[in-house]
Amino acid sequence: MSLIRIMIASPSDIESERVIAKSVIKEYDENFARIYGFAIDVFMWEVDVYPSFHEQGVQGNIDNRARFEELDIFIGIFKSKLGTLLPDSNETGTEHEVNKAFKAWKVNNKPEIMLYFNTEPIAPSLNNLKDLEKLLTFKKDLPKECFYKNYVGEQFEAIFKKNLLHVLISVVNKKNLINSTIPIQKKSVNEIVSDKIDQFDIDEVEMDKILITKNLYSSFHPSFESNIPCFYRLKLETTSGFVEIAKQKNIALENTESEEVANIIYLIRDPIRPFEIQIGETRAMRPGASPGFLVLEYGLSLRNIKRIYPFILGENDKWLRIVFAELSVNPEVLRFIYKKDPDKFVRGVAAKNPRASTELQEKECLFCNPKFHEKRTVSKSDETRIIRNDYPYGPYFHYIAMPISPLHSWADAEEKHFFDMNMTIVQFLNYKENGLRKNLNNSSGIRMGLNSSIRHLVLGKSTQSSAGASIPHVHKQIWGMSPHAVNLGDHLAKICHHYSEKGIDYLGAYIDALRLINYIIWEDDNCALYVPFGQISIHELQVIIKRRNTSNFLHLTDKEIYSLSKCEYIVTKIFERLGINSFNELLISMPFDYEKKDYGFRLILTFITREVDIAVSELSLLYVVDKFPHHSRDEIRRIWGELKNRYNF
Repeated sequence: MSLIRIMIASPSDIESERVIAKSVIKEYDENFARIYGFAIDVFMWEVDVYPSFHEQGVQGNIDNRARFEELDIFIGIFKSKLGTLLPDSNETGTEHEVNKAFKAWKVNNKPEIMLYFNTEPIAPSLNNLKDLEKLLTFKKDLPKECFYKNYVGEQFEAIFKKNLLHVLISVVNKKNLINSTIPIQKKSVNEIVSDKIDQFDIDEVEMDKILITKNLYSSFHPSFESNIPCFYRLKLETTSGFVEIAKQKNIALENTESEEVANIIYLIRDPIRPFEIQIGETRAMRPGASPGFLVLEYGLSLRNIKRIYPFILGENDKWLRIVFAELSVNPEVLRFIYKKDPDKFVRGVAAKNPRASTELQEKECLFCNPKFHEKRTVSKSDETRIIRNDYPYGPYFHYIAMPISPLHSWADAEEKHFFDMNMTIVQFLNYKENGLRKNLNNSSGIRMGLNSSIRHLVLGKSTQSSAGASIPHVHKQIWGMSPHAVNLGDHLAKICHHYSEKGIDYLGAYIDALRLINYIIWEDDNCALYVPFGQISIHELQVIIKRRNTSNFLHLTDKEIYSLSKCEYIVTKIFERLGINSFNELLISMPFDYEKKDYGFRLILTFITREVDIAVSELSLLYVVDKFPHHSRDEIRRIWGELKNRYNF
């Protein structure tokens, strides 16, 4: 069994913290280190230095026993003084030990140095003013590589316990790189999750914990070892409110009596996008929070609509017929409205309803109309056509790719449709004439968006929902990026660059960490489909290409396009099983010239569901959601076994 060697150093005014530190180390020795095949040996001079003579005095004896170059962790604790000067020296004993540890770290990249300063106010006196001045000077002159922690009184135990766990796992991983034959006992998923996601009260957080560099935020903090605790979220108390007792206890009671509850909000900085996500503990209990069908579903039967319709055929009642055409989820009702209504607009609304039959949708679908798409088509394969967009918002080009088959719901799409759309897009944009990509029109890169087949206002997860598509036909949109355009991937690129300079593959570590907490749903050698730690909508899913520096869609290999298409197909089946009809797919990418930089950026596709309104986002980069990402993970995993067997995933 290997040893993790720890030394605790402090002046004589630190007593209780030394006892606490030793107790915490003992707890981790019994409950953590031995699980990983290690034991902890803690060095404290008052216990481990035996009486003897040494030519350099007491401190020489301590140095001889401490063996700084062999230490794994050095812990220094200070309060009101730096300690007593050593004979014939300008250093105190503790100062000398800190310097020895730092010199060893510079040479061997160890020990890990953890310095703590008690900042509790001390009444100054003639006796302690000089000591305080020396301590403050020492603190101010610490090496630039040093990051220390301040604490006040009883805070020490909680802060130290949390910090030491991080450092211990880091040390374990470093030792495993050297002693790769040491067996590691695997943990359960629940144990891993508790290790991997740390929560901080807002008043105990130092911004350095969350801030990578100026204006770069993330709740994921990798290190050289990807399986140390990396995920962070903040919690803070907010306005108390009154919540029904039955909802709190999750029981069925007709009594709607409420009682006041304290509310906690959790904050996550999206590891991928420059977004802040707030999760409210009680928000999901609010009236109407659960998306679902409208009451109209139960009352608007074919029998009822036949009775009502003769009385609402006037121009003044057109609005009511539009409401019925918009909200009905009964294909028979929609067919009746389309057949009987005298107004072309109302008939069009009924035909574009996602619950209308394919036959009915095809009658009003422009993408199914040969006269519409033939004059606009710029490229075509056996399964896919690409047309110009009549109302572009891409600066250099804006095209629409769609299956030639009359597909009006993603539930009807097959894996081949996704693959053929993606391959046709790549081939069209990569087409060269005189050595130049003709169809890129001088754009600096491409963006893509996949629209679900629903154009209506947000009403529920299984009914109509806004997804940006004005035509209910499965399709993808591609548009050109202008040079220096604001781009969603810029923030992620800066984070990747920051960590790359430290020798860390940020996105590689992110995928490893998601795998450890069981957030990955499906993966192969080319890509991974996962529930993101930062969710801006419930059930949001993302796909990442595994190969480094795949920063643009046109950089993908055929195998990667195939794997990505398979992920898209899996997503549609998951959403179908969850009753989600509406979602957007967005591509997080970089310009073409980004391929020159080895920062570890990877292409990411995100699938944003439209089950409920995305609150507050219109005002800022803040997203409010009802549930934690692990709720999405658990729900998706419950149905994943059925889907795998049914579709042979």
